[in-house]
Amino acid sequence: MSKRRLRAKIAAGVAGLLVVGLLVGDGVLIDRAAPQAGGQPGAARADGPVPRGAEAPRQQEGRPALPEPAAAPGRPEVPTPSARREAATRHGTAATRADGEADFAGLDDRPSPAEQVRRQAAADKVERELSAVADSPAGHRSGPAAASGSADPAPGTAESLKAVGTHKVFVLAVEFGDDTTPAIGGPAGPVHNQIPRPDPKKDNSTYWVPDFDRQHYQDVFFGDRTPSFKDFYRQQSQGRFGVTGSVTEWIKLPHSEAYYNNVDYGELDQLIADGMNGWVANRKAAGWSDAQIKAELATFDTWSRASRQDKPDGRIDHLTIIHAGVGAEATGVSPDQTDDPRYRDNIWSHSSEPLDPVDVGGTGISAADYTIEPENAGVGVIAHEFGHDLGLPDLYDTVGETHNTAGFWSIMDKGSWLSDSDTAIGTAPSGFGPWEKLMLGWVDYTAVRYGEGGDVALDASDAKQGDNPQALVVILPKGPDGKGRYYLAENRRYTGYNADLRRAYFRSDPDGSVVQRFGYEPGMLLWYWNRSYTDNKMADHPGAGQVIPIDAHPDQISSDDGRAAPVAVQMYDAAFTLTPTPALDLRWLNRNEDNIKYQARISAPSAPAQPVFDDRLWAAKKLPGTAVAVPDTGTSVTLAGEALDGGTVTVRLAFTKPAAQ
Repeated sequence: MSKRRLRAKIAAGVAGLLVVGLLVGDGVLIDRAAPQAGGQPGAARADGPVPRGAEAPRQQEGRPALPEPAAAPGRPEVPTPSARREAATRHGTAATRADGEADFAGLDDRPSPAEQVRRQAAADKVERELSAVADSPAGHRSGPAAASGSADPAPGTAESLKAVGTHKVFVLAVEFGDDTTPAIGGPAGPVHNQIPRPDPKKDNSTYWVPDFDRQHYQDVFFGDRTPSFKDFYRQQSQGRFGVTGSVTEWIKLPHSEAYYNNVDYGELDQLIADGMNGWVANRKAAGWSDAQIKAELATFDTWSRASRQDKPDGRIDHLTIIHAGVGAEATGVSPDQTDDPRYRDNIWSHSSEPLDPVDVGGTGISAADYTIEPENAGVGVIAHEFGHDLGLPDLYDTVGETHNTAGFWSIMDKGSWLSDSDTAIGTAPSGFGPWEKLMLGWVDYTAVRYGEGGDVALDASDAKQGDNPQALVVILPKGPDGKGRYYLAENRRYTGYNADLRRAYFRSDPDGSVVQRFGYEPGMLLWYWNRSYTDNKMADHPGAGQVIPIDAHPDQISSDDGRAAPVAVQMYDAAFTLTPTPALDLRWLNRNEDNIKYQARISAPSAPAQPVFDDRLWAAKKLPGTAVAVPDTGTSVTLAGEALDGGTVTVRLAFTKPAAQ
């Protein structure tokens, strides 16, 4: 693919832009609940954000240790669990979210030490590219029009996460056998098509179809429809990256799911070996020769993960495993709660790699990096885990519940659980944010150095309209530790895979399967990228993280019984808008000290339009643990106008002397 022309347009020169008239002066911050003049809630404030009450992260008791397992008869000895934990970061503490779902440290995204180094090197490379773009002439010597960039479609390097071209994915479907061990216990199986059909009156979240057959997965993964795994990556990359592949028949494994999934015995490496060798055995039973089997596998080995180049490296490029039964993530049970059979018998969807590559049937081609999802996985979890396979981290707080991570705004957070219907969750995810697309090389952007004010026109992040960029990067002064800091602005609309931000949900009963729907409001979404951090574990470092949306309305949303609303609810009005926010009204079940359920209410009144972000105001009052703390640089980012359909917006940058100086 030839390199795309780098383009930018200042808003004043964009032909045909129908701007809703708005000129704003000094930044104001909206307090949605505090009474103002005349006793009306939601009036404009100019004294900074209202602090939200911090909530301590919920801790889990450590799980009891099981004895180190002996090698199973008939297969090589594997490292003990303690040796595995010393060799690679496999397990972590967990906390259950306030909405009944669980967050895990290192259990969803399990990068190797080498992959962690690559991710940091990739961020370094992106920083260098941003600086080069910001300094490049583009018709003007200063201002946004002087610095525009586009994702580089050239192949990636060992120090890059850029993903281009077409990649082939081997989808291995496995169901479980009867063999288990007394030390582990658990039932036999499951086999596929045993998931009960949900009662719509009691369950509007479980994804179910009458037959999870091979064709079902062929459609979910590689169908030309929307949504599908293939279509998601085609749209998100704007055609720069594509996936193809095939799905196996259901392969019967010898052991139960509980056997493979036991957290201390760590048998997922064995699951890969048993599954791939089962596929080889089926091929031989169908009359395939060793040469034919190797030739078929070779079609899945055309790319080197280490060099990011299009050349074989003896490993299957992308292995995705579908396992029979539901995923542990659907149960809301922490992996440290190993006495609960809902977790011990269900595999948590994740991306990882075995300690050593697994040779496939003596072919000389091995299986290594993999993702794994349940039988009833929708496009969301499949695409989320593949994001890890491409090198992206989780954007949620994997340590404990906080009140400002990405929520439904990114598929690398809870956006993987959005849906295109009201009968299930997880079938139609939201898109990537601008940071993820920068890392992968998939976004047209404008980069602006600190102090270069002006107007920039942005097209919708998921529906490019013309020559306008889809992201604005503001290069801020470096932090006290010398690390880079950036504001990233995008235009979020109900287009493409962001259309189902209308169907955000809240699990009103943590013990049940009923969800309430509400909408995330479109507008200018602003992110803060802080290279002083490599994760969003705000429970570990309150108020700070790697890349987090800046909430336009950061004052805390709470229930009438005093509980802070879950992060996914808190962030519904995070975008900066020209129109008032809608009111919010949800019901939340809880249990009192006598273990009796009662119903609470989460509500927030409509707040006036909030089009202006001024970091002097947001930095004036610290909100540790509840909202991202931004630097006081005197930078303001304003949503100054938008087309009638919202497809193009005008973003105005201004810089003043920081209030702290």
